[in-house]
Amino acid sequence: MDSILKQLMTWMWGFVPSRCLQIAIRAGLFEYISTSHPTTDELSEHFSFSHRWASALLLVLNDIGLIVKRYDRWQMSEEGNKWTLKNSEHYLGDFIVRSETLYNAYTKLDDSMKSGEPNPIMRNMTLDAFGEDDVETRNFAASMKAMSIDIGEELAKHLYFLDKGKILDVGCGVGAIALAIAQRLPNTDIVAFDLPKVAKLCREFIASNKAAHKISVLSSSWNDWDWRKQYDCVLLSQVLHELDSKESSILFRNAVQALNVGGLVIVIAIAKLSQNDPDILPSIFRMNMLMEIGGDNTDIGWITCVFEQNNISMKDKIILPGGRVAYIGEKIANKGINADS
Repeated sequence: MDSILKQLMTWMWGFVPSRCLQIAIRAGLFEYISTSHPTTDELSEHFSFSHRWASALLLVLNDIGLIVKRYDRWQMSEEGNKWTLKNSEHYLGDFIVRSETLYNAYTKLDDSMKSGEPNPIMRNMTLDAFGEDDVETRNFAASMKAMSIDIGEELAKHLYFLDKGKILDVGCGVGAIALAIAQRLPNTDIVAFDLPKVAKLCREFIASNKAAHKISVLSSSWNDWDWRKQYDCVLLSQVLHELDSKESSILFRNAVQALNVGGLVIVIAIAKLSQNDPDILPSIFRMNMLMEIGGDNTDIGWITCVFEQNNISMKDKIILPGGRVAYIGEKIANKGINADS
């Protein structure tokens, strides 16, 4: 019982860490700690913070694991260097600050609960990030790249048997996962596509890498893609949740159609390993998708169902960084597509 009470108390004040992170990112606090290794007094004076409030903020950031105290001076932790410094390829600062808008939108959660409609602020922000606003698109793509580098490297370790194969990366973002696979599997050919503005960013990101010639980056929506070409693997990484249930089902069927018999479809999602998995992040993410686009189609039940409906045999589940899971299925027979279902 006490563990449940502690969790309830933690979640009642769950907004505190995110707000502390936003303040620290906007103030440039992590860069200052990285270069100056200040005492609490020095930091509070530098930022004109109250000493007591600065001390409380630093303790929160310390407990998160982003900074550490050595004697009386603050330093960055390894994870802090990785995720919160602007010169890191894993920098998540813009994404953290972006979450402030999400927090404000959630004050209207009760409206969406009654109307059954996504929050208009969050929906517009999502559309902006998918190409309707150049700055938002670039910032969102950079944040997804930061999270996807480790995901791609871990996934690629398990795909050694696809070397010399042909892979289709649907909704490739800036190509972090495709690039990780191309680097580990040098004989693999990868075709990757995304919306025009995102595909442009993808070309920029991979251009200087020696494995870039193994990736063909094309501009297309999934509706306009030619699904008649055949691949040994189709990757659906964090794309199905951005569609409603009907659209995501159609996209999955299209992906299966593009597979050779015996080919693999890989769905990467923030979802549970099983129905009894106690991890709360997938449930939080599902609520967030409802608030953004009105979709809730990447829980383990939906994934299992859509695999069965399309004659896909579940072969493996791989735990990836950042709460993601890769569900790997094999196409065991051809199956027609009914685009109206």
